[in-house]
Amino acid sequence: LAIKELSLVNKIIQHILAEFQENILTIFSSSDHLTLAQIEEAITEPFKQSICQIISAYASQLDEHIHNNKAGRKKEGLVVVRTKDKRTLLTTFGEVTYHRTYYRSTKSGQYQHPVDDLLATGPYARISDHLALTLVEAAQKMSYAQSAQYAAAGQISRQSVMRALRRAQPKEAAL
Repeated sequence: LAIKELSLVNKIIQHILAEFQENILTIFSSSDHLTLAQIEEAITEPFKQSICQIISAYASQLDEHIHNNKAGRKKEGLVVVRTKDKRTLLTTFGEVTYHRTYYRSTKSGQYQHPVDDLLATGPYARISDHLALTLVEAAQKMSYAQSAQYAAAGQISRQSVMRALRRAQPKEAAL
C-alpha cells in the first residue's frame, strides 16, 4: 500500500485501539479487585474482536487501493465486474469480514478477487490457513469435535476439521 493508504489504515487502527482501551478501562473500573483469571477472561474477547477489526480494515483498504489504482489495473488488464462482494473468513481470533471487488482479466478471461490473492486466501476458503494448521495440530491429540471446540470455539464442524487434516496430509506418490 502507498503511504497515503497506510495513514488511513493507521487512523482506523488507532480508532479500534482507542475503543479497545476504553473497554479495558471499563473492565478495570467495574471492580475494586480483579483476579488474574477474571482479567484474562474479560480482556480476551475484546482483544480478539479488535484484531478481527484490524484485519478487516487492512483487507478492505487493500481492495480499495487496487480499485483506485486505475493505471495499474489497466496494465494488468483488470476490468471491474462488481464491487462490495462480502467475504467472511474464520480465523484463530474469530470472524473477519471484508468487502472486495470482483474483476475480469482481459488477458486471460478469468474472473478473480485480487485482494484474496494478495492475502493468500483460497477462492472458496472459509477458514484461514493458520486456523487450519491449529485444527490439524489439535486433531492429532483429540477428536475432531474437541479440535473444533478448542481451535474455533465450536464455530466449525467436525467435517471441516477432517477436511483440513486431509488437505494437510501429503499425497501419496503414484507408483
